[in-house]
Amino acid sequence: MNYELIERAHDAIEFWENKAKTVFGVVLNPKIVIINEVSPVAGRAHGSDKIELNYPYLESNTEVFLKSTIPHEIAHCIQHIIKPYAKQSHGPEWKNIMRCLGLVPTSCHSYDTLNILRTKKPYIYQCACRKVGLSAIRHKRSKRGKYTCSICKKELEFIGM
Repeated sequence: MNYELIERAHDAIEFWENKAKTVFGVVLNPKIVIINEVSPVAGRAHGSDKIELNYPYLESNTEVFLKSTIPHEIAHCIQHIIKPYAKQSHGPEWKNIMRCLGLVPTSCHSYDTLNILRTKKPYIYQCACRKVGLSAIRHKRSKRGKYTCSICKKELEFIGM
């Protein structure tokens, strides 16, 4: 792992923690956990006290990750404190927090996951909006039924390995 990148992530978190204090009067100090897993998840907030950041996405999409994924997760931490009973994690309360932070509320990243996921998901499928990798198990199961994209809802079509 590149510790300079991790330090930059910590600096970005500190920036957004300060912004949370200025805008909402909320003091955040979440435990930051750097994970290194093959997963479509770039980051995950656990309440207001823990944020997981997926290192492969930080490494391959550094600038966008620092400017979008980190504040996205900080917004979840803020929501947990000021709107703890919100019914949706990306609902109107979270969207309003994102806007108050000066950000566009988007619930999914658009990082190129193909190279990150390829090691464990070597079977490449395509839909109308992107390419995705499937594991050997899912590839075999696709012969029984069709898989659809979670974003565009179109059928995934096998294009190779």
